[in-house]
Amino acid sequence: PPDDPMSLHYLDMSGNSSNHYETSLRAVGEIIEPYDTVKLLPAFGFGAKLRSDNFARVSHQFPLNNNPAHPYVSNISELIYHYRKSLTENVLSGPTNFGPVIQNTARIARNFAEGEGDKAKGQHYFVLLIITDGIIGDFDRTVDEIIDASTLPLSIIIIGVGDTDFDSMHALDSDAQRLESGSRKAADRK
Repeated sequence: PPDDPMSLHYLDMSGNSSNHYETSLRAVGEIIEPYDTVKLLPAFGFGAKLRSDNFARVSHQFPLNNNPAHPYVSNISELIYHYRKSLTENVLSGPTNFGPVIQNTARIARNFAEGEGDKAKGQHYFVLLIITDGIIGDFDRTVDEIIDASTLPLSIIIIGVGDTDFDSMHALDSDAQRLESGSRKAADRK
């Protein structure tokens, strides 16, 4: 709960300190934000029961600004504002599934990479930042989605926060060998 000082999502209402998620968002966001020339950062949460759904089920992807038609924020400060607001309106819940948000981001990148409509082919690059405090609940699907996205103009950054053992996530980085699932392999990015 965000009101528990031991929670990684603790919201210090005095504004004197940031939680692990806010610190990670600022650290990475402030590096990549200047490269976003259109100032549209899609911002999603995952692993929560939403007030807008009467807390009926776990959502594995929801817009932090609560606007499915336009899930964008213009900067990291606005993203953190919506993150904080979302914590006070929704109930965090597992499992931690990455597949849906990777698939959605890949769909957006694919749309731009193929130059559909008025989108200039080859003019866009995407970065998906996932910040998590848990083990991946849909590991096999996550691997499949990353492999599917490996030919796209997309980088995926996963930051683990807290004391959980994140060793299983090292398999996703393809440092030692390309990511594999059955006979499928991630694209070689030489």
